[in-house]
Amino acid sequence: MLRRLLMAVALLSLGSTAALAGPFYAGANASRTTFKINDFGGSFDTTATGQRVFAGYRFLKFFGLEAGYVDFGSLQDSSAGVDLKVDATEYDLSAIGVLPLPGRFELSARA
Repeated sequence: MLRRLLMAVALLSLGSTAALAGPFYAGANASRTTFKINDFGGSFDTTATGQRVFAGYRFLKFFGLEAGYVDFGSLQDSSAGVDLKVDATEYDLSAIGVLPLPGRFELSARA
């Protein structure tokens, strides 16, 4: 039991990682995707595990750009004789604003 709890804590702490080497950084995280719909004379309710990879570059102390790719997973369910399958992905590009705080902390905003 304790071993499983420690493994879960370790996995959660690795859920979002970023490596900073100068102004360039990269990372990855995992997510849970849920799809629910009540239509077609039936009810669909399914979940999948998704993942995201990203990389960014901080041009100035307060500004940077970040690009990422998200795979939401493969969602599929059947109800009332209807089969439904959804494969969703996303590419994103964000401007990142950074406000340094005392110590090794900072606040960031994404647009």
